[in-house]
Amino acid sequence: RGTSDELLDVGNSFRTMGINEFVASTFMNLYYSHKFTQFTIHPKYSEPQIYLQGAMAYGDLNQPDHHLGNTFTPLDDFYFEGGLLIRRMFKIRGMEFGGAAYNRMGNYAFDDFMDNVFFKLDVGIDLGE
Repeated sequence: RGTSDELLDVGNSFRTMGINEFVASTFMNLYYSHKFTQFTIHPKYSEPQIYLQGAMAYGDLNQPDHHLGNTFTPLDDFYFEGGLLIRRMFKIRGMEFGGAAYNRMGNYAFDDFMDNVFFKLDVGIDLGE
């Protein structure tokens, strides 16, 4: 499941892969997120949370000859992406805003580096603790 065409950051998805960009009958996805220590700039307006994130996919398409007439890209090699997410950069009336930048890497990377960079908006609601 990919979200490269979306502006919002969606957890447990590929941020640099287009929706249905690859086809696989069997696949494995691995997501990684590491949260660094939170710090406070101003407790009412900004408490940034920094995450280092990565994702990997591998797949196989059984019987590709059954899909004649359809144009698709099989996921027959490893797909990698990584990025930096900063949550809660700004807090305004119960809403939290942040941003992220992700990079597509490996065999499925595009030739132009800037085509591999994706920026996302992170939005949350503070429900209290």
